[in-house]
Amino acid sequence: MNSLDSIAALPDGALTSPAARRNAQAILRVLRAHLPAAGSVLEVASGSGEHAVAFSSALPALRWTPSDPS
Repeated sequence: MNSLDSIAALPDGALTSPAARRNAQAILRVLRAHLPAAGSVLEVASGSGEHAVAFSSALPALRWTPSDPS
């Protein structure tokens, strides 16, 4: 099993990661249990940004700021 899935570019230029799609719902369950109802979240090492999109859609009272050094 490859635990380090690569990030690929889609034809429209958007980035995608198989791992981000696989684990978003599991991570969201943990975030809902631990984050406040409203506020700001800095996501470090956002990679493809797919988690930020999924989490900000599911938790609209939180303001997401994704970041990635690359």
